[in-house]
Amino acid sequence: MTIQPVAWPALPLDLQQYGQRQWQKLTDRHDVANLLPFQAQLSHAFALSDFLFDVVMQAPQAVATWLQSGSLDTALSKPLIAEQVSQHIAGSDSEPVLMTRLRQARRQLQFHIIWRDLLGLADIDEVLEATSALADEIIIQANDWLYHDLAQRWGTPSNSAGQAQPLLIIGMGKLGGEELNVSSDVDLIFTYPEPGSTQGARRERDNQEFFIRLGQRLIHVLNQTTADGSVFRVDMRLRPFGDSGPLVMPFSALEDYYQHHGREWERYAMVKARVLGDNSDYATELRQLLTPFVYRRYIDFSAFQSLRKMKLLIEQEVRRRQLKANVKLGAGGIREVEFVAQAVQLMRGGRERALRGRNLLQTLAVIEQLNALPDTDMKALANGYRYLRKLEHALQGVRDAQTQTLPDESFEQSRIAAIMGCDHWQQLLDDLDQQRELVHQSFTMVIGEQPGDEEPEQEVLQALPLWPDVWQQELVEGTCRELGIADADRFVIDLQTFYDKSKKRQLGPRGRDALERVMPMVLAAVCQTEQPAQTLPSVLGVIEPVLTRTTYLELLLENPKALNQLVSLCQASSWIANQLAYHPMLLDELLEPAQLYQPTALEAYEDELRQYMLRVDEDDLEQQMEALRHFKQAHQLRIAAADVAGQLAITKVSDHLTRLAEVLLDYCVHAAWQQLSVRHGTPEGMTSANQCVAVLGYGKLGGLELGYNSDLDIVFFHMVNPGVTTGDKPIDTTQFLVKLVQRFSHLMTTRTHSGELYEIDLRLRPSGASGLLITHLDSLAQYQKEEAWVWEHQALVRARAVFGSEPLLEAFASLRREIVCLPRNMAELALEVVKMRHKMRDHLGSKDEQLFDLKQDPGGIADIEFIAQYLVLGFGQALPSMADWSDNLRIFETAAEQQLLTEQQATALVDAYCLYRNKGHHLALQRQKAKVSVTEFTDERQQVIAIWQHLFADTERQLQQSSAS
Repeated sequence: MTIQPVAWPALPLDLQQYGQRQWQKLTDRHDVANLLPFQAQLSHAFALSDFLFDVVMQAPQAVATWLQSGSLDTALSKPLIAEQVSQHIAGSDSEPVLMTRLRQARRQLQFHIIWRDLLGLADIDEVLEATSALADEIIIQANDWLYHDLAQRWGTPSNSAGQAQPLLIIGMGKLGGEELNVSSDVDLIFTYPEPGSTQGARRERDNQEFFIRLGQRLIHVLNQTTADGSVFRVDMRLRPFGDSGPLVMPFSALEDYYQHHGREWERYAMVKARVLGDNSDYATELRQLLTPFVYRRYIDFSAFQSLRKMKLLIEQEVRRRQLKANVKLGAGGIREVEFVAQAVQLMRGGRERALRGRNLLQTLAVIEQLNALPDTDMKALANGYRYLRKLEHALQGVRDAQTQTLPDESFEQSRIAAIMGCDHWQQLLDDLDQQRELVHQSFTMVIGEQPGDEEPEQEVLQALPLWPDVWQQELVEGTCRELGIADADRFVIDLQTFYDKSKKRQLGPRGRDALERVMPMVLAAVCQTEQPAQTLPSVLGVIEPVLTRTTYLELLLENPKALNQLVSLCQASSWIANQLAYHPMLLDELLEPAQLYQPTALEAYEDELRQYMLRVDEDDLEQQMEALRHFKQAHQLRIAAADVAGQLAITKVSDHLTRLAEVLLDYCVHAAWQQLSVRHGTPEGMTSANQCVAVLGYGKLGGLELGYNSDLDIVFFHMVNPGVTTGDKPIDTTQFLVKLVQRFSHLMTTRTHSGELYEIDLRLRPSGASGLLITHLDSLAQYQKEEAWVWEHQALVRARAVFGSEPLLEAFASLRREIVCLPRNMAELALEVVKMRHKMRDHLGSKDEQLFDLKQDPGGIADIEFIAQYLVLGFGQALPSMADWSDNLRIFETAAEQQLLTEQQATALVDAYCLYRNKGHHLALQRQKAKVSVTEFTDERQQVIAIWQHLFADTERQLQQSSAS
C-alpha cells in the first residue's frame, strides 16, 4: 500500500531528540523494516508517551500490522471492541491463559485509544466512549468465562423455581457514566437476583457462596499484576457496608441496605450506577429497585447542603495532601463540574426523568435545555470539563498511569504542553487557569458560596502594633499595657521569640503576605482571652509548624471564626493545642464550629470512616495509614472540644472515644484480611474477617472507658478448622491467622508522619507474651479454666468482644459468663484480690504524701475497679446477673439491685468513680499526670476506703498478721 505522509506539528527540540533516541533503541533491538514507513509518526509518539514506546518494543510486528492496515486511523466502535476482546480470549482453556489474553487485548486496544488521543486524532468524547467500552467488554466477557467455568464444577446458581441466576455487575463512577479515564481503576458492585442453590453438580452450594467465589476470581483476573501487567485495578469499596460488607448480595439485601442504611454521599455515587452489558428483565428490576433511593419525588434542596459538606471534605484533602497541582480536585477542578451536575440531578431528578442520565456531558446539556440553572453558562462548564479531561488523559497517557497531578520536571511539562497543543508550559498554565476560573465561578454560583473581604474589626486594629514591620520593643510593650495584658513581660518575650523565628524562615512572597495579615488577627484574638500570656505560647506553637504551609495561614486569614476557635481551644486545653501543633491538618476541623462541638453520633462513626476512606487509593498503604490517623485525630479533636466546652458528660466522652477506637479497629482487621487474602486466599469457607476471627477488648476498651491517650488491651481468638488457604499461594490456616494479627498490629502501631493509630497490648492473651498471637476459642476456654490466675479472671470481668460475627460474639459471651460465674472460695478470692491490690499500690502509688494519685492511691480508681471485680467473681455463680456487664457503673447498679451493696454504697462508688475519671480526663487535656492535691476528694476517698474495709477488713487483718509474723 502507499503510505501517505502526515504533517505532524513540530515538537520542541528536547522532545524531538528524545523521540529519536527511543527510535534508535527500537532499531537496536528489533528488525524495523515494516515500521520504517512510519518512523516519523512513531518518533513523534515516542516523544510524547513511554507507554506507546513500551508497547512497540514488546510487539513491533503487531504494531506494524495495525499501522499498515490503517486501523489506527479510525475510531474504535463498541461492536469492534467487543469483537476484538472476544477474539483474544477465544479458546482460553484455563484461568492463567484467560488472564494473559485479557492483558494482551487491553494492551492492543489501549494502544489504539492512547495513540489517537495523544496524536490529536480523537476528540475527548471518542476517547471517553472507547475507554469505557473497553472496560465494559473485558469485565463482561471475563465474567461470562469465569461463570461458565465455575458452573461446570459447582453447578448453576438457581432460584427456587429452578431459573438460572446471573451475576449482575454495577459499574460506578466514571465507568458507570461511560466516561472512564484512559488509565483508571474501576468501581464495581456485585449483586444477583435471588437466593437459592446450585444445580447440576454432585454437591449443592448456596448461591451466595457461588457468587462470592465468582466475584473473587473476577477481581483476581482483572486486578492481579502478572508479567503482562494488570487489566484494571478493581475497587469494591462502594458496595454496601464497604470492605466490611459481603462481596456480593442478592437484590433483597441490596434494597434493604439502601432503604435503611444508605447515606447521602451514596446517593451521589448511585447517580452514576449502570448495570454493565445486561438488558435482561433482571437488570430492569435492579434499576427500578435503586431509583427511589437516588431520586426523591419532591424537589430536594438538601442536595446542595450535602454538596457543600462534600466540597469542604475535598478542600481539606487538597490541603492535607498538598494537591494544588491536581486537575481533578481543588477549585475549578473536574470534581466541581461533577458536583454541579449531580446536585441538580439529585434535586430535580425525581420529577424530571431527563435528568437521570449517567453521562456528565449529556446531563449538562439537559440542564441547559431545562434551564435548571439559568444563571450558569452550561456550555462554558462543558468546555471546561472537556479541557480538564483532555489534560487528565494527557497526564495519564504518558505512562498509562493513574494520575491527575501536573508534573514538576521540565521535560515532562514539555510533553504535556505539546500534547495539549501549547507552545510552552506557561501557555498551558494560563489556559488551565482560565478554564478553572470559569468552572469555579459556576460552581460557586450554584452552591451559594459568598466570598467576602471585610474591614478589620476594632480589636484587630488595636493589636496591629504588636506585629510591626520591624520589631519595636517599646511599641509592643506599650501596646500590651494599653490592652491591659497581665504578665506582659512573659507575653512580650514569647512574642519576640516567635517574631524573630518567623523573620528567618523562607516563606516566599505569598506566605509572607499571609503571615503579616493573619498575625494581627491572631494576637487580637489572644488578647481577648482571660489569660493572654498563658494562651499565647500554645497558639504560637500551632502557628509555627505551618509558617511554610501557606494554605493553612490563608485558611485562618479567610476564616476568622476558625481562628477564634483555634485560640479558644488552645486556651482551654494544652492537649488540644499540642494535637493541632503536631497535626496541622486538624485546622480544617475548625471551619465548622457547629460540627466541631458536636461529635459524630455513635452509630454514624462507621459510615463516616467508610466514606472518608473511599477517597484513599486502596492500593496505597502509606496513604491509608495516614488517613486512618487523621480520621482519629479529627474526631478526637471534636470530642475534646465538646468536652472542654462542657457539652459532654464524662461517660459520654468515653463512649465516643471507645466507639471511635472500635470502628478504627474494625477497619484495620478488615484491611489486614484484604491484604493477606489477595496473596494467600482465605481459610476454607471464610469470606470475611469477622467470620473468621474475633477481637476481645479488655481494660478501658472492654469497660467502655477509653481516655484520650488510652492504649488498647486486646486478645484475638478464632474458631477456624485446620487446613490451608484457598489462594494461588496457599499457607497453613494457623500461619494465615498469625499473619493477620501481625498485619493488623502493623497498621495500628506503625509510627507514620502522623504518628501511630493506637498503642496496642496483646499480653492478656493466654500465656501472655510467650503465648500464640491468636488462639482457638477451645484453647482460650481451656486456659481460662485450668491455668489462668485470679488476676486474669479479674481482667475477664472487664472483657467484651469488640469485633466478630454474631456466632463468635455469642460464643465468647457464653465462655466469659461460664468463667466469671465459676464457684469460688470467697476467702481465697478476697486474699488474692487484696494481695494484688497491695502490690499495685506499693509499685504504682504516689510517693509524695502531698499528692493523691487518682488511680493507684487508697480510695482511688483501682480500689473501685477491684471492688467491682470481686463482687462479680465472688457472687456470679449465685447471682448470674452480676456477669451481665463489663463496665463498672452497671456492675454497681446490679450489685445494689442484688443487695450486695446498699444503695448508698453503690451511689458513693459510682459518684467517686465518675468524679475521678472526669478529673483525670481534664488533667489529660492539660497534659498533666492524674495526680491532685491530697486535700481534694477527701470525702470520696474516705467513702471508698470504708466500703473496701467493709468487704476486706478480715483479709487485711490476715495479711497484716502474716507479714508481722
